[in-house]
Parts: sequence; C-alpha cells; structure tokens
Amino acid sequence: MANQLMTFPQDVNQAEQAVAFWWDVVGDEEATKGAAVQQSARIGLQSLNLAKVLRDSFSLPKRHLVFGEYDIHDVLNKELPKDE
Repeated sequence: MANQLMTFPQDVNQAEQAVAFWWDVVGDEEATKGAAVQQSARIGLQSLNLAKVLRDSFSLPKRHLVFGEYDIHDVLNKELPKDE
C-alpha cells in the first residue's frame, strides 16, 4: 500500500507527459484527445484501486461507485485499450 501511495503522483505525472507528447511532438489533436481519455481512465482506475486498498487496510466500509445504471468502473474500463 505504501508503495502505491508513494508512486501515484509519479504515475499521474507520467500520464500527463504521455498526453503532452502527442500534442507537443506529434501535434495531432485527435491522437491527443484519445491519449487524454485513455490516460485519464487509467489514472482513474488506479485511484479507485488505491482507495479500495486503503479502505481494506483500515477496515473502512466499502463504497460502490454505481449511480443508477452508471458504473464508474465500467465507464473507465471502456476507455482503455483492450490489451491493458
């Protein structure tokens, strides 16, 4: 858990750099948008996993992020490439 907490900011920075690459180096607006969506979904899922680990570690109640038919995990998973 400590490792996940400590590396999370670095993972966020790397996601930002991955998106910036498409804009600054390649200059492709559509590729930049796609990269931003994918990186946001990846970081979002990582943060949800980290929250679950923290809740489990400290015996906190579970939190299901489902609002009606809108399931946060499903929405974020749909934005990731199939090979992840």
